[in-house]
Amino acid sequence: MKLQATLYIPEDEENFHIDIYDEQAPDYQIAEIFKEGDKTIIDIYNNPNDTHKKLDLKELIEVLTKSYDELKK
Repeated sequence: MKLQATLYIPEDEENFHIDIYDEQAPDYQIAEIFKEGDKTIIDIYNNPNDTHKKLDLKELIEVLTKSYDELKK
């Protein structure tokens, strides 16, 4: 799987979001990153079930750190 990220910066807003797709299946969105209040949110999709999990950046880093620590054992 190759990933492709598209960054959107609206002209009339300071807000942005990043969509991440499977490059070989452009309709298959994997995640979206955006601002929600004062947090950066990573919304991870579980296609084809069309479910998703919202994590703020701190939560995502904690999950990745725990996973990395487990892999190092």
